[in-house]
Parts: sequence; structure tokens; C-alpha cells
Amino acid sequence: DWPVYYEDPLQIADPYANSQPTEYIPRKPRQTSRRTGNYPYYCEQCGNGYQHRKTLKRHKKLECGKEPQFK
Repeated sequence: DWPVYYEDPLQIADPYANSQPTEYIPRKPRQTSRRTGNYPYYCEQCGNGYQHRKTLKRHKKLECGKEPQFK
């Protein structure tokens, strides 16, 4: 016979049994720039606003002053 280490399965140590629930801290809702209209970067040529500088650079390089490729 194999030795029985735990007669009752509830005696097995559960590492999460004594843990207290962590305090829930709700995240502050982020105001998107689209909603508020506040963009830190603006195109001088057309006035479009962008949230990130790299997006403004891409706009200037690929989009600004060109006809739209798709309708």
C-alpha cells in the first residue's frame, strides 16, 4: 500500500486560500484627442492635427498636398 499523506483533500495547502483580494483601482478614463480636439502636433500646410509627432511626419511625407489615392 501507498502511504496516505492527506486523508482529507481540504487539508492540502492552497497557496491562494489566505490571499487577500487586491484593492481595485479604476483607471482614469483617457480623453482621446479626437473627442477633445486637442492635438499637440499640427501640419502647417493643411492644419490637420495629430497626437504623435511620427504620425505628423508620415502625413507630411506621404499625404499632405497630394490627391487621395482611393475614393
